[in-house]
Amino acid sequence: MSGKGSSRGTGSSADLCGPCHCPCTLVTGSILAMPATLADLEARVAALEAERADYRAVLAAINTLGQNQRDITERVASVDTRLGTVETKLGAVDSKLDDTGARVRSIEDGMAEVKDLLVRALDR
Repeated sequence: MSGKGSSRGTGSSADLCGPCHCPCTLVTGSILAMPATLADLEARVAALEAERADYRAVLAAINTLGQNQRDITERVASVDTRLGTVETKLGAVDSKLDDTGARVRSIEDGMAEVKDLLVRALDR
């Protein structure tokens, strides 16, 4: 097979296309070369460029989604940390509320005793 031959054809110069001597338009196993017109080649190049542009657009979209995912993960971690802090503070407030409730009941009991003592003292 010659240096410019094709793995698709027989490797003879008859397998190569006309002006550029490349195997770009050969049919597998055919001895006949089907010359491509400049318009055909331009259409192929345009199709490949469009496909590449589509691929780049999809890749850019995937990269954008990946960045969005990283941002969301970071925000969720921050919110989770702050939520832990809020839960700790809420536990402390709940404990103080229980203590305050016990103190109010104690004051109310003391006031009731004082009231009873005053009533007894006034009745004598």
